Amino acid sequence: MRIAIIGSRGIPACYSGVERNIEETVKRLSLKNAEFIVYGHAENLQRVFRKKELFPRVNVIETPTLKNKYLATFIASFFATADVLFRKVDIVHYHCLGPSVFSFLPRIFGKKTVVTIHALDWKRKKWPWFAKIFLWACQFPALYFADKTIVVSKNMEKMFAGRATYIPNGINLKEATPEIGPQYAGWKNAKFILFSGRITEEKGIDCLITAFKALKSDFQLVIAGDAAFAKKYLEYLKSIAGENTVFVGQVDSRALDFFYSQAYLAVFPSEIEGLSFSMLEAASFAKCLLVSNIPEFKEVLKDAGVYFQKGNARDLRNKLEYLINHPEVVKQKGLEAKRIAAGYNWDNIVESLEGIYSQLLK
Repeated sequence: MRIAIIGSRGIPACYSGVERNIEETVKRLSLKNAEFIVYGHAENLQRVFRKKELFPRVNVIETPTLKNKYLATFIASFFATADVLFRKVDIVHYHCLGPSVFSFLPRIFGKKTVVTIHALDWKRKKWPWFAKIFLWACQFPALYFADKTIVVSKNMEKMFAGRATYIPNGINLKEATPEIGPQYAGWKNAKFILFSGRITEEKGIDCLITAFKALKSDFQLVIAGDAAFAKKYLEYLKSIAGENTVFVGQVDSRALDFFYSQAYLAVFPSEIEGLSFSMLEAASFAKCLLVSNIPEFKEVLKDAGVYFQKGNARDLRNKLEYLINHPEVVKQKGLEAKRIAAGYNWDNIVESLEGIYSQLLK
């Protein structure tokens, strides 16, 4: 079984949950004798595609593209599709709505295609109106051009009733606090609340900062994440943040695990999500999760989460104050969250994906 993956920045994962999903699935399926080509971004218009082996039977090909917020993934997916048409692969798996517009082309060349929809991307604030229209329209090729469509949340499965199969993201449960370098030594045993994730407008970080500034406490707010295409938003966040808010930027996985393990609780104020890796990661460390009341969080956490009204800084402040003053609730909710995270096992998820691949090749 030979499979090509198109639509991400590539692996190893260093940007978003899409890359994490791809890395965790291909490294497991490659152990079952599946062969993969994962297309990623070279971020400059090279004449020759670069190729390297990451895991056994997993090759990464970096395709030409531009380092551009609007065009990077589209250009990379176009070149990747043009390349894969002439390679010996059985299945071409597209990730995200935008790249799915090309999913009809491999079928013309006799290859099966799969599309995974990770989120309703047209709802994201970062996109201008023309990009929103394009991404909204891309749900139709995602659902009708591909041989099989996958969604990562039950909310989207319900929305696309009868046309999509639900396979969620997974999580690796962590037990020990990782040992890290001296640059983070000051955070050990510190009192802080954590946000982790990409720095983009739909994550609601401005709402969190506003709520936190209104608190009277000796806690700090730690914001960990990359702002590759949202520099102006990051500057705005820093301009409204108080002295107890610390931006640590993008950190490696070991440092991020350290912040998860040391945090008092984790906050995810998103206005839109698919299935949040960051939320599942925090849950795996038995952290109390204070989240916005969007369906994507509720369907996963149910009673294990603590919810505030989306975009309501006053409600978020009140919930933060309550949790700071009730550590017993924080501990109990953290244990409940970890039990939820344990249900998102990568091995079971990969088995479901393998079943879809095998069914297409019958």
